[in-house]
Amino acid sequence: MPAQTVTLRTIVPREGLLSANALVQQAFQIMRIFSPALAGAMVEWFGASSCYYVDSVTFITSASIIVTLVIVREAVPRTKDSHPLKSLFSDLMVGVKFIFTHATISFLILAMAAGMFAISCFGPLIAVYVRDELHATSLAFGIINALIGVGMIAGTLIVSRFAKEISKTHLALWGLLTMGAFVVVLAAFKSIAAASISMFGVGVGVVFVFVSAQTLMQGQTPIELIGRVSSSVMSVLSIAQLIGLVFSGSLAQTLGITNLFYASAAMLLLITVFGYFRLPQQALSATTGEQRPGD
Repeated sequence: MPAQTVTLRTIVPREGLLSANALVQQAFQIMRIFSPALAGAMVEWFGASSCYYVDSVTFITSASIIVTLVIVREAVPRTKDSHPLKSLFSDLMVGVKFIFTHATISFLILAMAAGMFAISCFGPLIAVYVRDELHATSLAFGIINALIGVGMIAGTLIVSRFAKEISKTHLALWGLLTMGAFVVVLAAFKSIAAASISMFGVGVGVVFVFVSAQTLMQGQTPIELIGRVSSSVMSVLSIAQLIGLVFSGSLAQTLGITNLFYASAAMLLLITVFGYFRLPQQALSATTGEQRPGD
């Protein structure tokens, strides 16, 4: 993922970064929807081993396509007496220092971590919610669960249009607010229709957060720091995902699923408010007139 982030920034014009990131997300979500069904059919028809053979072929195909890319960038100078571990630690500290001294980047990482945490909480609990709160069938669960992916695909189709009128900072804030609002709908209106609409809306909000945040980071991070910053982002997202998966069950048992959904919505709302007042200049400067590079 860090290599992909650096590559996109290197070969895609700055004004096309948002569209490129949206297309990557769209392809990823389409595969997330269709791959499980395809894998199930392959297991049924050809056995489980067929999935691993096809998986190996897809990796080799991807590598064959990627190797044709021409990426031109200046090599980072290294001193001969620099120890590899010392250089690694130095690079890490430079990336971390940049993140924590850049208000926009640090907030965007917080926003993406909050979105990942919320999604990780929903994943294990939505099946229990559909069964115990909605008293619905497994078919209904399958449809409701798939709609978050459909919402993410829809988000990738419309995010570029919204970016023409709204700054990318505001897009991230609107994404967090959208996620929080639809989580409230999920908790307040216990019906299959409300759950379906909510999961679709959460998917749209997730894309707004991730695509706009990734594009902003690519635009505002110096090219020599993108690999380090994106590596730190992936680490934070993995930690947020792990926390959401590990503690969602115990939190739901203590608070109840509905109250946990309300708590998640409150967290997303608080981060939205914090971001609005934390980044007033960056957000407001791009809402009127012409956007600056990287906004």
